[in-house]
Formats: sequence, C-alpha cells, structure tokens
Amino acid sequence: MGKNQVEKSLIELIRQRSKTPGGIPGLGIGDDAAFLLLSSMEEGKLVVSTDSVVENVHYKTGWCGYADVAVKLVERASSDLLAKGGHPHWALLNMNITEEFSHDSLSHTGFIDAFCEKLQEHGIALIGGDITRSATNSFTMTVLGNTSTFVRRSSGELEVGDLVVAWGRVGGSSYVLEQLDKGRQVDDETAALYRRPRACWDNSWLKELHARVSMDQSDSVGETLETLAAENQIALKIHLDLIPRSIKVEGEDIGQAVQNILKAAEDLAVFAIIPSAELPHVGRFNDLCVIGEVLEIKTAAEAKPETALEKTGLRYFWKNQALEVSADTLDLYRHF
Repeated sequence: MGKNQVEKSLIELIRQRSKTPGGIPGLGIGDDAAFLLLSSMEEGKLVVSTDSVVENVHYKTGWCGYADVAVKLVERASSDLLAKGGHPHWALLNMNITEEFSHDSLSHTGFIDAFCEKLQEHGIALIGGDITRSATNSFTMTVLGNTSTFVRRSSGELEVGDLVVAWGRVGGSSYVLEQLDKGRQVDDETAALYRRPRACWDNSWLKELHARVSMDQSDSVGETLETLAAENQIALKIHLDLIPRSIKVEGEDIGQAVQNILKAAEDLAVFAIIPSAELPHVGRFNDLCVIGEVLEIKTAAEAKPETALEKTGLRYFWKNQALEVSADTLDLYRHF
C-alpha cells in the first residue's frame, strides 16, 4: 500500500471511530479547516490549550502501549485547560508518525481506538488535524473549550495569608519511571499512574473557591511551585508532608521523601491559590487539600535575592520543621 493510501486509510479509520453525537452537522474532519459556531457555547469565551507526547521523551514503547499513549495525550492536553477552569468541547489531532507505525495496524488502531473512546467519554468532538511522516512518533492534541471563570497563572490580587491548595496525588509517575528504568516489574495498578494519568475533570472547585491563580503540574512539583511564586512575585510557605502522594516507599527517609515529592512529574495535579476566607469550604471537594500559604508579596524595588533558594520564593516545611532544600534537589524532574 502506497504512502497516500496508508494516510487515507488512517484518516478514514479516525473518521469512523470519532463520530460523536452532537458534532458539527455537514462538516466533519474531512475538511482542511473547521467552522465552529461559538454561540453554541452556553457561556464564556473560547479557551485553547495544546500539548504533545513524543516517543523517547514522554514515553518508551517498552513501557507503554499505544492505547496508553493516546490516553496520556488526551489527559495531558486537557489538563492545562481544565486547570484554568475550562471545559473542553473540540479537539485537533496531529500525528507525526514513522513508516513502521503507519503499517503496524495493531499500534495505530490501538492508538486511534483509545483516543476516540477517551474523547467520547469526555464529550469532546474531533474536528480535524494532520498526519505527517516523521523519523520518530509524536502526537499533538489541541483542545478548544470555554469557561465563564478563567483562572490565570498570575494575578495582582493575591494577599498575604491566601492559601495554597493542591488537587490530586503526586509521585506515582516518578516512582514507576524509576522502577522501569531499573528494569523492575511494576503491577498494572501502580503502572497506570504513569501510563494513564488523570486530569482534573471535576474542576468546579476553582470557581466555587474563588481561585485567584492556578497551574497544572505536568512538570515537576518543584518547578510548578517555583513558577507560581516567581510569576506572582510572592513568597510561599509549603508543607511538603501535606501534599497527597500516590506512592509511599517503604523505609523512605525524610530527605528521600522530599526529593520524591519535588521531582514528581506528569501526575497532572493542580496547584492553586485561594482566599483564606474559603478555608471552611475546602473539605467539600475530594482530593483537594491545603498545603501552604502566601507569606509575603514582593515588590520590584526590593533588593535582588542573595541565594538561589531565596530567589524561588519558596519556604519548604516537613511536619512544621523548616527544610534546607538545595538547588540540585529542585532540578530533578524528567519526563520519563
């Protein structure tokens, strides 16, 4: 089968698998551009997010099947939008694929089936995309949705005493990756923490708790918190022992526990800052807990910090004891 025929057969397979009730009448994914009737959305403005999953960067074929890669792609790409309070409606899929993948029906059918099933589970319509030959396999998904309350990554409305909250559990992916990297077996339930992460689909708490800023955690916990502090020019007090963890390693000391939390990546947790007045309402939401607070609001006129740790704006604690965290510890995350 020639290259053009292979591509056409893949597009036809995607077209058949991606049929979603309530899609766009008379258009579908066969067109080069999609027409979106934005007035069909109930409220809010259009919000767009995009993410990629690349072979040997975000996954290895020996560690993930292509159905897992598809689920990882949908969850990762949706996470950025969901962490802003948005709700996905439409998706674009770009597939940069190798010759081997295009002719391996088990691989590409497994990917397409899992991808379309996950879209249908969340009520997302596939409206287009592109297929291109490449030296390695990579998949990019663009998500379009809407929100009546867009929560930014940075805001000028933060106050001392505001609370840092975390949704979701961290550390599962980094633990599984460490085990796989060492050639160890991991049971299916534990491996799923890396292979099929879960985004914050029930994100109503962002609006109901009047979140001032929020950010999803696909990179390391340390980098995510550092970004929130730096972009908002604030100092944060973070209780690392209060961050919910997926895995607690037997015999783990405090130093190892701290490293495992800070380097945790790809768990798709969400970190947000809410007004202190919302504290009584936090318990109403599953998987949501308070992990810290805003210590101070910095100004541009303040002196340049003397140390790298001061520059991050983070003060880490473990069971109310202050921690000495080196710059090396903060630079631990890997995608895989």
